[in-house]
Amino acid sequence: MLAAQAAQHQAEAQVEQARAVWFGKIDTYALNQHFNEPRLTRPITQPPNVALYPFASNQFGYGLDFQLPIDISRQIASEVDAARNKASGAQWGAEDVRLRVLLQGAAIYRNLQALAGQREALDKQFQSLEASERVAQVGLKVGDIARVNLLRVQAAVADVQASLANVLGQERKLRAQLAALMDVPEFSVPVEPAASGPAALPANPNAPPPSLQAAQNAVLASLAKVDAAQRAQYPQFVVNGGWNHNAIQWDNRAVDSWQVNIGVRMNLWSGGAQRSSISAARAAEDEARQRMQSTQDNLRAAREGAVAQWNAQEGVVSENGK
Repeated sequence: MLAAQAAQHQAEAQVEQARAVWFGKIDTYALNQHFNEPRLTRPITQPPNVALYPFASNQFGYGLDFQLPIDISRQIASEVDAARNKASGAQWGAEDVRLRVLLQGAAIYRNLQALAGQREALDKQFQSLEASERVAQVGLKVGDIARVNLLRVQAAVADVQASLANVLGQERKLRAQLAALMDVPEFSVPVEPAASGPAALPANPNAPPPSLQAAQNAVLASLAKVDAAQRAQYPQFVVNGGWNHNAIQWDNRAVDSWQVNIGVRMNLWSGGAQRSSISAARAAEDEARQRMQSTQDNLRAAREGAVAQWNAQEGVVSENGK
């Protein structure tokens, strides 16, 4: 359960990570440069007046760079949708793990209740056989019972003792499993007698369980990933720029410069990487759909089996009532 909850928190953090791309990023830097001869301070193009731009062999500058994507292609939006569906699936997955742990704990406790009933029946049988053994020993002394009957009773007593030891061993094992499941040193609480089960089937037995909800969200996330991979081929627009303060050492004259760029970039050739990414996303979508279908089939089989067992138990109860 802790691992499932950690996976849920990770998926939620990845949603914030995907959304953060919309807001761009700002980097700061500091750079010291030393040349073998004086160079023009931060040259970009031939300036109109070279005299205003000093030359120096030692230069030190610092500044800011920023980049802001313009999501016209909606690739970032698709990535955010994929992260959101993945986070929703992780939430349903954590709930599914919680219910499975509860089911496992309930099954172990039910087995403990069954063993408690077996031990009670064996105790009564053992007491009865002990009384029979005492009667057989007395009868053997007066000659009323043959030795073979006494041996038969003693063998039955030994068999009951072995069964009791087996039940106690199984009980210790189940208690250790329940303690490990509950993350406690030991489970020594007395087991309560089994109570009657529910009076009727759930009001909405066809409600999708968390496992199916998680599988459906996985399909939605894979579809968003396919969309993002396809939109990565569209033109990508971006705004970037920076500001630089160059504190040169030639005559201590500082130079400040800034720039803003608005551009578009489109991939023309990637060696097949774009096509492969789309193929991989579609394969992941197919895998998610197959897993969802498997979950639906297993759920349908489990539901039909549970309803059939319920109907069978109702028939037994009604027959016993008659």
